Amino acid sequence: MNGMDKICFGSKFDPEILGIYSYAIALATSSNLVVEAVKKVIVPQMYKDYSRFNELSSNTQKLRNKLMTTIFVIQTIAPFVLFYLLRYMDLIKIEYYQYDNFILVLFLNSISFAFFSFYHFLNPLYISLKKSNWMTLSMAIAILVYLSLFILLNTNDILNLSIYRFIMFLIPPLTLIILKSKLKTGN
Repeated sequence: MNGMDKICFGSKFDPEILGIYSYAIALATSSNLVVEAVKKVIVPQMYKDYSRFNELSSNTQKLRNKLMTTIFVIQTIAPFVLFYLLRYMDLIKIEYYQYDNFILVLFLNSISFAFFSFYHFLNPLYISLKKSNWMTLSMAIAILVYLSLFILLNTNDILNLSIYRFIMFLIPPLTLIILKSKLKTGN
């Protein structure tokens, strides 16, 4: 669980349910080592292109797009491969995968992290444009939306929390993409 989850949950959830949710998040983030390594391949080249040309070269764009697709696939599929492997090896408590919506909770959290990875591919542009405050703004909006959903909808269901997390992790890259389009149009 991340800091926002811990702030929100307090004593509202049964420890068993929190364990199931935490396990889904641990599985969803299991591919982070590979994802971080893949990002390290392209991000330095992106900074170099932005500092030299104020845009990405066509080769860097192609590589970035391939790597983003690769990361999306890895972060979406790898947690399920790991889950079914651990289940096959009988290394998962039966309560975890018997929870009604465990597979959906795992999917939502996996895809959340996949979308959030896109945010990191946008960072070099905003840093080169000296617009890192926009990155902060996008994260602040995401956190406020997450907290608002949690408080206003008053849920104690981990499926809903996973939906809120998905929304929270989708907001930063979408906000930056929208702001990027505003830069191009000059508005």
